[in-house]
Amino acid sequence: MVPQKVKASILAALLTVGACGEGGAPEEALEEPAMAALPDAGWRFQESANGARLFYVSETNPASQVMILTCPIGVDRLIVRLPEVVPVGSEERLTIGHGNDLAVLMVDPMRDNGSVAGRGPIPDNLDTMLKQGIAAAYGSYSLGDLPAVPGETSARFISACS
Repeated sequence: MVPQKVKASILAALLTVGACGEGGAPEEALEEPAMAALPDAGWRFQESANGARLFYVSETNPASQVMILTCPIGVDRLIVRLPEVVPVGSEERLTIGHGNDLAVLMVDPMRDNGSVAGRGPIPDNLDTMLKQGIAAAYGSYSLGDLPAVPGETSARFISACS
């Protein structure tokens, strides 16, 4: 009978040899290096005949939009959507802003299937909020300050919303 320590040593040796490719390097060495900052992360601006849209793409998941701000054309209305937040039936307010520059938008939990969207007049201080790094709060959910929107991008969005 082979002692347990010997079995463990043999198994470890076999796993080490099995983990080597043709070049003799373990597979872990062949993994893609982690990127410090994904090139697609950050604020993006889109404009169409229907209005303007400003959205923040997550650093950790470039396929995910964390916050979407929309201004329909010809209407003094701002829509802020938090796609990753599930609506709460008893919560009707979404607060956005930075520091003392805040705005409260109304949420209709029954209207937006699967995510939260607040609607209200375009805040007079929206440009300041965007340039300082906007945050959002909905019920117990809090989205900390996102990075500041670059000046030119913020100006384009504010201009399109006017």
